[in-house]
Amino acid sequence: MMEIMLISVSTGVYSIDLIQPESRSVQPGQSLTITCRVSGYSMTDDSYATGWIRQREGKAMDWISHQWGGGTLRQNDDLKNKFSYSRDTSARTATITGQNLQMEDTAVYYCVRYHCDYAFDYWGKGTMVTVTSATSTGPTVFPLVPCGTESGDMVTLGCLATGFNPPVVTFLWRKGSTPLTDFIQYPAVQKGNVYTGVSQVRVRKQDWNARQNFQCQ
Repeated sequence: MMEIMLISVSTGVYSIDLIQPESRSVQPGQSLTITCRVSGYSMTDDSYATGWIRQREGKAMDWISHQWGGGTLRQNDDLKNKFSYSRDTSARTATITGQNLQMEDTAVYYCVRYHCDYAFDYWGKGTMVTVTSATSTGPTVFPLVPCGTESGDMVTLGCLATGFNPPVVTFLWRKGSTPLTDFIQYPAVQKGNVYTGVSQVRVRKQDWNARQNFQCQ
């Protein structure tokens, strides 16, 4: 078994990023592919490997696989028949494919860089993979306007999404045509067979009072 060591490092003047999708949903028995795009280091440098780790709720992390820059592939013996690994060094991508996924494979799957000193030193934000037999249902979205008087120069806008299943939803905020990235998204809450999610964003009060166009999707 591989011991997973977590460390924090300073990026200095360069940026190392591992970009992966926020969420995916499949039904039991289906396959799923997740691709991670890396930047800031060479995937062919044998000092580093790029791979995948998953975190199931209430369980220890599972190391799945990683591949060194020189090409050596390491895999978890318990998971290598379920998950396959591939990479494209020219496109700077690392891809994992899961076969015959079951509900126990529901987890957050992290793209990671592995350093030769036996530490996973850079992590992607994680892809929430939900394996469910429930019929997929899209959300209904309602804007929530500010209530009452807020002090200071900012106001809080809310957005409510209801009636969706599986419990995977991603909010998008815009001011006019400009995306807003500094918002909060709360975990979905189950009610019956569907879920409800809430997101909030703080905007300048003068923009709100001037009736600037804010959108939640």
